[in-house]
Amino acid sequence: MKILIEDIVNQLKDVQEGNNWMGSSFDKKLNLIQEDLAFVRPIPGLHSVAEVISHLTVWRKEAILKLETGKGSITEDSEENWLPNDKLKHIGWGKIKSAYRKSLIRFS
Repeated sequence: MKILIEDIVNQLKDVQEGNNWMGSSFDKKLNLIQEDLAFVRPIPGLHSVAEVISHLTVWRKEAILKLETGKGSITEDSEENWLPNDKLKHIGWGKIKSAYRKSLIRFS
């Protein structure tokens, strides 16, 4: 089982930061997004990149917490689940990306 988990983690790391079959890694694509565009919703009803990255970060941290303690701290109804753009703009694109990257370090 440990080998399977390590293989899955390595595959996810390749998608995130490696050279994979898709061409550019997720990190490279994320670094191309300018701050002014990170908070733009492409069409009404869709989330901005900043909202999606914040959402991914919250749930990655939640998954790690559940693995470590057996208990979670947020629900789908928690505000952190989908922070609105106005709050995310106050945090700033740089800090949002930094929090996302820090959430990945746990499995490095």
